[in-house]
Amino acid sequence: MGHATGRQLAEKIISSVQDNGIALGQLQMLESDGPNMNKTVWNIVNDVLVNLPNRNFGLTDIGTCNLHICHNAFAKGLEMFGSSISEFVIDLHLWFKMCAARREDCELVLEEMGLAKHKFLKHVECRWLSLQPAENHSTILQPLLRILEQMNGLKRKVSKIRLEELENHLAYSELEIGEQTRQEIEKLSEEKQKKFVLGAKSFLIAATKHLVNKLPLDNLILRSSIVLKPDVRSEDWALKAIRILAKELKVSVDLDNLADEWRIYQREKMPVDWHIETEEPRKPIRVDHFWRKVGELKDSTGERKYPSIMKVVKTALVLGHGSTEVELGFFESGKSVIDDRVYLSEASINGIHATSDGLKAFKCPGSVPITKLLQLGRSAHSIMLCV
Repeated sequence: MGHATGRQLAEKIISSVQDNGIALGQLQMLESDGPNMNKTVWNIVNDVLVNLPNRNFGLTDIGTCNLHICHNAFAKGLEMFGSSISEFVIDLHLWFKMCAARREDCELVLEEMGLAKHKFLKHVECRWLSLQPAENHSTILQPLLRILEQMNGLKRKVSKIRLEELENHLAYSELEIGEQTRQEIEKLSEEKQKKFVLGAKSFLIAATKHLVNKLPLDNLILRSSIVLKPDVRSEDWALKAIRILAKELKVSVDLDNLADEWRIYQREKMPVDWHIETEEPRKPIRVDHFWRKVGELKDSTGERKYPSIMKVVKTALVLGHGSTEVELGFFESGKSVIDDRVYLSEASINGIHATSDGLKAFKCPGSVPITKLLQLGRSAHSIMLCV
């Protein structure tokens, strides 16, 4: 793979689809990581699809993984303010790596303090995400990701703002930096506090510029996809949005029938528990689960009630939204499969991941209720050990 050309990768993708009995004409899009990767692959596969009989359009283009763009925006911010953190983490890793005695002393101290034994992970400078075990960047990254939730006209609004002009900057007292961070900053001298604020502003300006330039904020498909949310179906613009979605995705439906179905759908009485959980904190239910129930509705003749709408919805829901799950999977595996676990089987690793995911629903392992099934499992394990 490391030496494969773009053409070789494209040919493998096409042959894999065909070898698995999937019609190549059903391929909707290719999902990739960074914005500068796999351009050749995309172009070759796109040309093949355009030239297929009975298909006069290529791949759907909604850009590359938005998570990687946000990561790169964070890296741009680090270039302006915070590069010393990267250097510190690298130095710390090397300081322990080069001396077995230091590593042993560290383990002894952790044991005496009753803390879990962790090793200092290697940070790769070109992949700032490996800073996460050392520095929690989520409080900064999360607001940047939420930009995608307000895409309508966002690029035009943000691009008009002159980020460098002081009148467009919040006063220090109005900055949302978190109470804990503010308390730590107040321990510094007044001069260092000003230096920190200026550095933080430089970070956010650089990150925001990158997001405005790279995110697909004007993409019609992404902007129109908001119509799939259950709570916006009655909006005046919803009918126009579902038509745009059908056109841009090249879905083979009659647009007049689609419009008629949507008008009926707007007046359909939907149970609240189809899109909102009944129990507190009443979170929204996954949009694909909601549309599965809508797709099962039938008219008075027993036929599917919204066939045209469901064609558009199903096509839209298969679009990739980034490589988040894949990246998180790699990250979780890296934490689970440490040096003394390299011989674990695939089933064991999946079991560790399943247990870890299950624990996220509880505050701590001690709060997990011991059910009858767990007791039976523990009893069976004890019997096996005795045998």
